[in-house]
Amino acid sequence: MKKKTIATGLALLTAMIGLSTSQSQSAEAAAPDKTATVNYVKGYGIATWRDVQTASSVTGHYLPTESQWLVNTTVTGADGQPWYLVGNNEWASSKYYDLGNENSVQDLDAIVKMEKNDYYDTQFIYSSPLIPEISTVTSPFGTEYKTFSKRVVGGNAWYEIGKNQWVKDICATIKSEKSRGNKTFFEPTDYRKGPNPYQGE
Repeated sequence: MKKKTIATGLALLTAMIGLSTSQSQSAEAAAPDKTATVNYVKGYGIATWRDVQTASSVTGHYLPTESQWLVNTTVTGADGQPWYLVGNNEWASSKYYDLGNENSVQDLDAIVKMEKNDYYDTQFIYSSPLIPEISTVTSPFGTEYKTFSKRVVGGNAWYEIGKNQWVKDICATIKSEKSRGNKTFFEPTDYRKGPNPYQGE
């Protein structure tokens, strides 16, 4: 009888540990991605600031394009946009940083260049970043396009290069930039769910 009681207790303890582990994994999976990726001209970087309420507190430190930084805190700056704490009292503007689970729209006057990468042998042009369908149109490596709009979907950036024509940032880099506007953030209601849904097909 004593052995049965011990066995029952061990089984219950094992079940409780299993439930605790499962809950922990679920919570971790549901946690927002706090990694911010610098989005700017390739080969350049974006300055960080000491105080998001003033325009005279630049640190002199520049974070390189495509580098990733853990966001510790988010506040609203004097420009009305989110600012991310990415270091020891170093703040970065969300205009130039894309979060891992972000969904946003932004005006962008720039030139993008199609680049080789480890994911695709062919550079496709898509009809939409929301529900992307590969068109029959492909783009040779090295081709440059004018873009006036950037959209981030599920943390992945897209550039509009024509009517119903979009390219992924994994396939295109910003060669030069004249200006960009503030971001408008939206909830993902019109595309399939999942982590990084458009990183690959």
